[in-house]
Amino acid sequence: MPRLDLLFPLFPCLALGLTAAYASGCGSSSGGPGGGNGSAIPPHAVGVILLGESHASGSLISTPVVSAGFAPDSTAIPAVCTTQVAGCTVSAAPHCGTMGCGPGATCGWDTSCQPTCQLACTLSCGTGQECYFPSPGQTACRTKESFDAGALVFVGTATPITLFPPYAYQGSIGGAPFMAGAEIQVQASGASGAGFDKFSGSTSATARVTTNPPLSQIAKSTVFGLGALPIGWIPGSDTVTVMVAGAGAIVTCPADDTSGQFEVPRAAIAAAQGVTGGSTLSLAVTREHDSWNKSASTHGTLTTATVQPVGWVELSTLSTETATVQGCVDAGQTLCPDGCFDTSSDPLHCGSCTVVCGSGEACFSGQCSTGVSTTSCTACETQAEQGGCATAYTTCAGDMACTSYGACAQACAAGDTSCTGSCESQYPAGYSEFTSLKSCVCSTACSSACASVCAQ
Repeated sequence: MPRLDLLFPLFPCLALGLTAAYASGCGSSSGGPGGGNGSAIPPHAVGVILLGESHASGSLISTPVVSAGFAPDSTAIPAVCTTQVAGCTVSAAPHCGTMGCGPGATCGWDTSCQPTCQLACTLSCGTGQECYFPSPGQTACRTKESFDAGALVFVGTATPITLFPPYAYQGSIGGAPFMAGAEIQVQASGASGAGFDKFSGSTSATARVTTNPPLSQIAKSTVFGLGALPIGWIPGSDTVTVMVAGAGAIVTCPADDTSGQFEVPRAAIAAAQGVTGGSTLSLAVTREHDSWNKSASTHGTLTTATVQPVGWVELSTLSTETATVQGCVDAGQTLCPDGCFDTSSDPLHCGSCTVVCGSGEACFSGQCSTGVSTTSCTACETQAEQGGCATAYTTCAGDMACTSYGACAQACAAGDTSCTGSCESQYPAGYSEFTSLKSCVCSTACSSACASVCAQ
């Protein structure tokens, strides 16, 4: 039987996957699995057929997305382990402690949505067979069973499309598989084995989603800032979902297509980044149009699942725009409009992105200061080289003549002016740069802490 949760990792409802999207009823403009009336949902077989396109922000090139999946019993679809943050749905990977799981096991969710280590079925089986657990801890092989709807023929697409089980699309279409507003029909021949009977359905092709401003042009400081993240697009009349994905989780937020705008709550972005604060976030806006056929029928039996006699089929068209935003790689840095900086020590971004230390000041623990609360000349000199004397230090450190003069003079005995004069003659340019650095440290930044050293 096909794994519904693996069919569409980015669609519908973006990264929730098909199982999560179906179980939660998100992104269904015509009522969703339950019809939107709050009534009890009778058991039924499930079919989801997807036709769409995905494009990078700012690009006119589209990648077609064509897929389908069917399951015999809606009641057997696993529960979705998600949480809600500021009106958005958070889907995070389970974490089974700091040590993880042992060999032959993987971390997953149990039926109560608690992380637990689960044994992997690793028994090698023959062609047409699959590994399973006939009892806890015991593995065996069994014949794979299929559940499908036969061949799927699309009518009204840019070029003819036909899918055959297991519905892996291998077409050569470059671009969106449909024109906006076109009527799309799908005709299923019916399964040769267990599956759906012959059926047909139709829907309208959604319009290409175009963000405004483009996702790729949103400033990094806005994405990784403190307030809500504003997302805009050219308004439409379907269903829109905004996604933020990071190291911590995938977060999806429902939005009003007609408004053309949505502000992603900062709490939702923080959930996507995780506790460690991920430095990369993926953004996506998806427009989706859904139609339902709730009167399809099925036939056949399976040994591994119940085949419900009535089938519901969702036909979706969608368009997705994506972008990836790279923040600061160093966790100790702060993202400012002009780059990433350590605000605890950077004199041009001291304590915050907008604070610039004055002449002769250095940045210590996020505060501008003319010196340090220590009598150590070495400590003061180090801090001065990062602060008020940074320009002179960078110039000297980047010039071999200056570093060579410093090494030469350091080798001279105290008070040996003949030796230091020889060094000056060998590296005149280096002597000038070294003198400028020494003057900044001794006369300005560290006149007290380094008084005895500078007098030599």
